[in-house]
Amino acid sequence: MSVLEAAQKMIAISDNTATDLLIRALGRDAVLAAMLEMGHGDPALNTPLLTTREYFWLGWGDADLRERWAAGDTAERTALLADVPAGVPDTDDVDWSVPAWESGVDWFATPADVARAHTALQEKATTSAGAPLREILSANPGAAMGPAWTYVGFKGGSAAGVLAGTWYLERNDGTPVILTLLARSSDHTVFADPTAIYAHAQDAARLLEAG
Repeated sequence: MSVLEAAQKMIAISDNTATDLLIRALGRDAVLAAMLEMGHGDPALNTPLLTTREYFWLGWGDADLRERWAAGDTAERTALLADVPAGVPDTDDVDWSVPAWESGVDWFATPADVARAHTALQEKATTSAGAPLREILSANPGAAMGPAWTYVGFKGGSAAGVLAGTWYLERNDGTPVILTLLARSSDHTVFADPTAIYAHAQDAARLLEAG
């Protein structure tokens, strides 16, 4: 699989394995460095950077590992990753309703962090190396944002008690608008229907159509 294909799948269908392949190819440190370069306010919240496989193991595959992660500092968490088992977690008895974010198992950002990342990616898209970015980021619009928007870049994600969706929108005049929806709850049922939550972003886009 090429880097380009992995990036396309990561955005278009939120392919977790493609994401992990890219993290492996780049290295955790490079991803964290890019996060800092893009203006994330507190990269330490995501250090060490989890792969999606580690995220699922810590969040739902092993309660002991999750508790150790919650209690550990950065060095202890980094060492803990070596204890994540090989293979696929046994999901037969997994309680998927457990909100892993409450134990610090997740990737953390503020709306401003996400907006800065969107801006940085669009700037990179103007370079020869970054040229594929606009097509990649617009492969999946996430929700219908209305005909006034000539470009819709989107990335979403969800887990128990967590729902995220963020859009980079352009009108004919080229003025960009960034909409970010980040929600969390101790009750996993709150986000059972993501379309109902994304409707708030759709309403915002319609209000902003006229500029």
